[in-house]
Amino acid sequence: MHIFGRKPATFCHAPASVSLRDCRLGGSWLATNSRGFVEKQKSAAKMLVADDCDCVNDSGRVLAARGPAHCSWVDRGGINSISGLVRNCTLAPRRMMRAQLGQSQGAADLFSSHLRGWRMDAVVFVSHYCPGERLSGSDSRTERVLRWFYERGIDVHFVNLTRKLYGRLPPAKLRRQMASFHQVHLAGCEAKGPKSKQWEEITRPCKTPVLRFLSARQHRQATVQQRISEVLSRTGAKMLWINHSLLAPAAPAPTKNPQVLRIIDTFDVLHQRDESLRAGGLPPAHNVTRQMERQMLETFDVILAIQDQEQQVLASMFPDRTVLTMGHSMDISPQPCHSADICFVGSRYYVNGVNLLKFLHEAWPAIRARCPDTKFQVVGGVCKSPQIIEAARGDRRIVLRGMVLHTADMFHGPAVVVCPLWMGSGLKIKMVEALSHGKATVTTPVGSQGLEQGAGSAFLVVQEPADFVPPIVELLTNAQRREQLETTAIDFARAHFQTAFVWQEMNNYLDQWRKQNRMAKSA
Repeated sequence: MHIFGRKPATFCHAPASVSLRDCRLGGSWLATNSRGFVEKQKSAAKMLVADDCDCVNDSGRVLAARGPAHCSWVDRGGINSISGLVRNCTLAPRRMMRAQLGQSQGAADLFSSHLRGWRMDAVVFVSHYCPGERLSGSDSRTERVLRWFYERGIDVHFVNLTRKLYGRLPPAKLRRQMASFHQVHLAGCEAKGPKSKQWEEITRPCKTPVLRFLSARQHRQATVQQRISEVLSRTGAKMLWINHSLLAPAAPAPTKNPQVLRIIDTFDVLHQRDESLRAGGLPPAHNVTRQMERQMLETFDVILAIQDQEQQVLASMFPDRTVLTMGHSMDISPQPCHSADICFVGSRYYVNGVNLLKFLHEAWPAIRARCPDTKFQVVGGVCKSPQIIEAARGDRRIVLRGMVLHTADMFHGPAVVVCPLWMGSGLKIKMVEALSHGKATVTTPVGSQGLEQGAGSAFLVVQEPADFVPPIVELLTNAQRREQLETTAIDFARAHFQTAFVWQEMNNYLDQWRKQNRMAKSA
């Protein structure tokens, strides 16, 4: 179901690293749209180049500028000294920033090649997470990926796979980052090949006869794979992004759209998570073997792992595929400490509840006795777990904060963040968020997976529940030690969670892919 959208446009993005100084493109000018992307080229007699311009009117005068503008007037016959870059443009609707770039060739080859390299792409982004829900770290990761596409100038055609016949729209702020939004009904759909336990759960038929009838009617009109293929064809997108391994059965067959680059962000190595849960005495989350996972992912061109250890596992499974590491990026935003409280953040995923109960039973009583003013704050969907609610009823110092809208608010105030996990795989986004907000954090080896470089310096690692007590008590009673750990956490986050670092491999791959496509077209 097509919810909203605009006519796909072909844009170029003028990257911030390209200077317009001495670039001359034979009397052409560049016009940017309201998102700051180069929209078209025409000739003009008198134009303007400005640095950090908010708005330039049609006659070339700066209406508003953010910071130094460094503007130069240019005539058709020549070029004056142009200083500054085309960057950080936030232009008012129907206003164009125009740049007259002179007559001679000069350095034009470099600049025009950058423009061709940054030609607007489009991606069909398939996810069962609806942006803006903020129910788990996976939702946060989805929003970060959308933001990266938007900042790079890639049109996102978002396909939301949902059990609801008419799901809700994402917030307006996130809709502005999308070229179009589509909802595809999942309940009762069928797919070929191996499938995970969670796929079977989200595609189970509706309970009521009326909903089952409406679902069946939708699937008779077109399958999930056909609807996604239709979006690819209608938008002309050359990339298909599947936003979790469990959604692999939803991807159309490669023969339907042979020119499309197929990318899957795995989030987890599913069979490894199942093995970890079985070792901890819990039922498997996906019920997937290594062979089944290989069959699920073998049709994709690019497989993204969330951390380096899983990249090695996936690379051994797919030696003939491109397997890259793409961690989780976060804005660095240190949060103050206003209380001697402990904080745990977790979604409603049942493993979080099991691990948290283990901590509450075996570690929290000793901490509670030695730190009489300390409260234990629990944030996120895990607060809805019946066992956690029962534990909070028997202890007034366990505070269930529930869902918190903004990530920074989760960590505003508490002195220590704990991540007591003894089962699981992947990268713990709650750890990335805690370190990015400058919190003193104590976790386990499972909680530190993918972040081992910071163990002992950016955060503390312990083995058993009882081992949490000494470091937590020290951090609560020794402000100097806590502030030292907060400083190293921020330094580690700046080195490992910045967007440029996290997306480096993917950026390089997409640039190389574009280059090969251009060479193939020119040939």
